[in-house]
Amino acid sequence: MSTTRRRLGFGWSLALLLTLVAAAAAAPTTGSDADLLAATAVARAFYEYHFGHDMGFTEAGLRARSRWLAPALYRALLAEARKPKSPDEVPLIDGDPFTDSQEYPSSFRIGAAGKDGHNRDQVLVDVAMVTGTSTRLVRLVLARFDGRYQIVNFIFPGGSPDLIHLLARGGH
Repeated sequence: MSTTRRRLGFGWSLALLLTLVAAAAAAPTTGSDADLLAATAVARAFYEYHFGHDMGFTEAGLRARSRWLAPALYRALLAEARKPKSPDEVPLIDGDPFTDSQEYPSSFRIGAAGKDGHNRDQVLVDVAMVTGTSTRLVRLVLARFDGRYQIVNFIFPGGSPDLIHLLARGGH
């Protein structure tokens, strides 16, 4: 085969490859992929803020995090934070409800995200909380409100009630 012909063959192969790569990059993601990416970005932004600021369970802390929390969850958390505290009783929320810990984790890692099998309008995002050498999982449940994802619930490992049920039951 002549050198000219080889160059043309290589040129066409390269042009075809570049065209395919460009087409793949420009292809829109599916609604599901876009939803997973958007929900994961919200989870990451929430925890970046949370870990960068006071992690105490206070009204001021909740107000600062309200943009990431769904309205019903925010109202329930705010109602709990406003309850009078008795020094003789352990409060319903004793520690950080967003990391499920009394000892604040040193870091977090965003894990897998997927559609909720029971409610396809919701996205589940796993977040690993790292404290020393131990890691615990918190699963966030997110849904769209006014076109953007917000956190509707936190699911904790080991058979603990999720945050919404804990707040609704008042710890009982």
